[in-house]
Amino acid sequence: MDLPSPALWTAFQDGQRFETVRGMIEMRCREAGSLVLPTGRIVVCDPQFDLFQQPFAVCVDPGEYPAFLALTDLSEIALLMVKFGDGEPTRWVRAKPLFFSVDSASACIMDAKLARMLIRASENDRFDRHWKRAADAMEENDGLWGNVCLHDESRANMIALRTMGGDGAFCSYFGYSKDNQVTCLVTDFFLAELVTE
Repeated sequence: MDLPSPALWTAFQDGQRFETVRGMIEMRCREAGSLVLPTGRIVVCDPQFDLFQQPFAVCVDPGEYPAFLALTDLSEIALLMVKFGDGEPTRWVRAKPLFFSVDSASACIMDAKLARMLIRASENDRFDRHWKRAADAMEENDGLWGNVCLHDESRANMIALRTMGGDGAFCSYFGYSKDNQVTCLVTDFFLAELVTE
């Protein structure tokens, strides 16, 4: 399949401009540090209200991978990308589960190992201290995003961010190389719905 909009790839270029239903926007790309995946099973979810998301059906090799944010000229986070390889993908596959819901205007990405730990903490009323560390990390970046290690032994971390789309149901897409290797994961916070050309 193709992406719902080519903008979901090209928006990670500084100065890229798009005509949208809100007018012209200009994008900038920012590094968000690395995502450490001890198991290679990826979870995206609302970190405050819905930790019980299933990991994506696609699993990558355990490791540490660079993450990037595509921001609008209003400092809204429109996209999140994690890169597993080099080059532009030759095809895209929508991730399953097909979407995740957000009710706190914030989203996060992490390894399933960390998600399980946070779910257990939530069940035992110990989640708030973990979320405070993530929220403090976000404040260091004007409340937009933060990258924080929450499991010292495995180095598993959470990248939390404020979503451009606010609340809603968001989709993710895996990009594949011509030799069928996963090269990236892109999560769209409604940019595709805004771009008109």
